[in-house]
Amino acid sequence: MAWPTLTTLIARIRALLDHSSSTALYSDAQITRWLNDGYWDIAIKTGCIENIDTFYPVTVASIRSVLFSGLRCNYVEYVPVSGAPKALIRINPNRIGHVVLVGTFPQFWFQWGQYIYIEPIPDAVYTLYTHISDYPSRDEMYDGSDQPRRLKEDYLESLIDYVLSRAFFRDKQFSKGNFHYSVYTKTIMDKKMIYQSTPAQKGRNVLKPGRIRRQG
Repeated sequence: MAWPTLTTLIARIRALLDHSSSTALYSDAQITRWLNDGYWDIAIKTGCIENIDTFYPVTVASIRSVLFSGLRCNYVEYVPVSGAPKALIRINPNRIGHVVLVGTFPQFWFQWGQYIYIEPIPDAVYTLYTHISDYPSRDEMYDGSDQPRRLKEDYLESLIDYVLSRAFFRDKQFSKGNFHYSVYTKTIMDKKMIYQSTPAQKGRNVLKPGRIRRQG
């Protein structure tokens, strides 16, 4: 499934609303604003827009905190001068000073607001990779050829429901607005459970090779 353009999205929404042309109630500018609002809302509620940010230099000697840009930091990796990156272990702030350290390189982290705090306190400049959930700008889609490419394709139908809910609320068709908003919230939360919250399988639930019985 390819990402539709802004022009295609507006046309589809107009077809669903049975309004084929721009009107005072449903102008192209209004629908574009609702699409961008939905784009933002999905990112905030699900954390589905993910990317890896590289900071170099990232740490300053004797300063524990590192500013990052994004909605939420999910993982942090320390990149040594040689060798493979090493994942830092996430801890609660009250564990600072109470964890066993091996050397002076970054080993633990936690997020506080827009800062990442490192344990132990860096004694030099280190490179970190931060895996973050991000959000789009409020006018991510502006030109007719723009596409919601930072959004997972599975969320596109949810984005349509969000816009339909806003349109029906504007037209004071509250039952239809509530219906589409309920569909929107349920589908994005279902997808969040699939993409961001799927727990690891436990050993007792996994069929191990030693338990496979050959037939015949």
